[in-house]
Amino acid sequence: MNNQKGVVLILVTVVMAAMLLLSGYFLNFIVTEEKIQASHTLATQTYYLGEGGVQEAMWKIKNDPEWLSNFQTNPNWQDTISRENPFSPGESYSVAVTALDLGRAEIEAIGQVDFGERQSQRVVKTVVFQPQGQGATSSTAVFTDEDAYFSGSVIDIQGAGLFTNDDIRLYFFSNIEAEGKALAVDQIYISWLSTLTVTEKKSANFPPPPGSLEMPQLDFDSADPDSLFNQATAVYTTGQFNQLLNDNPNLVLNGIIYVTGNAIIQRGHNLTVNGALVADGNINFGTDEWPFWEPNPSLTINDSGSGPAGLLSKRKIHFGTFSGIAEINGLIYTPDEFKLDAYGMDFSLTGGILVRDFTVNSLWQPLILNYNEEVVMRTLGLPYTAPVINIEHWEEEY
Repeated sequence: MNNQKGVVLILVTVVMAAMLLLSGYFLNFIVTEEKIQASHTLATQTYYLGEGGVQEAMWKIKNDPEWLSNFQTNPNWQDTISRENPFSPGESYSVAVTALDLGRAEIEAIGQVDFGERQSQRVVKTVVFQPQGQGATSSTAVFTDEDAYFSGSVIDIQGAGLFTNDDIRLYFFSNIEAEGKALAVDQIYISWLSTLTVTEKKSANFPPPPGSLEMPQLDFDSADPDSLFNQATAVYTTGQFNQLLNDNPNLVLNGIIYVTGNAIIQRGHNLTVNGALVADGNINFGTDEWPFWEPNPSLTINDSGSGPAGLLSKRKIHFGTFSGIAEINGLIYTPDEFKLDAYGMDFSLTGGILVRDFTVNSLWQPLILNYNEEVVMRTLGLPYTAPVINIEHWEEEY
């Protein structure tokens, strides 16, 4: 009997020890699972904090003018963002943006959560870029496929520079000032007492010269529904357009006005177009003395804010010596010659010039050109800016 009692005691002791061991194991398992769950929760929380920092930096690159300008133009650009308690107490993130090249930057964001005396951190990194290819419209207020010739010219180009696939030539005390570069595939020639004030000169005689660029094409009259002819608000022959101006000396037209032939604006005519004046012949403004008893003509092109805007010709555009006031808001485009005889005329342009050959003759009459890339690209039917693209993405955990 005593022996049987001893066996029961031993068995009970073994069972209790086993239960204690199992209880300890399960307790440790539960605690470990709780720690893993808490760690996973904190890791996810800090990851999304870091991701929020990346997204804020990308938003600023796209929408903050200062950040976008630095991103596109400053290869040494660096900036930071810091946020405390962005969503809940104890949370924070910090962001460092470092330029890798023009239009390319690394964004590193650190998300952090404080719990007690400890901290959880996670690092999220990404590289973003925007195509920065030098197209004919990129930071170029005046593009010419051949020469850009200036004689007695005083021109202030604001917001951009000049590009030519041939020569830039300044004569007869010309003074050209531009807030961008002067780029010529061949030569930049500046005669005695003429001045060219730009941020940088590049040409065969100011090496290294730039590479040549193709002039953007404009669809005047193809069968495409987006051609200028098919988008036109009104279409006139040369005779109809001249008669319209003669019958309405102070004429206002809206939309895309398309002339099948030459568009001639002579003395006594005051034309306003809220949109674009397009001709598949020449556009002549103030080129004829007749009728000599009438005042010099005026031409106003207003940008309506949507669709093409400017003065667009398949042939030549000539502003003659009998021109009066010309105020153009839009693109001046011709695959032929644009000649500006600015002897006393009042000329201003907000937009850009894309022509095969550009000649300005003046007697030091100040001319103003404000570059507006958005209206140029819109008129050409091209996207204004390339998107900012996220190309690499990874995260590191601490």
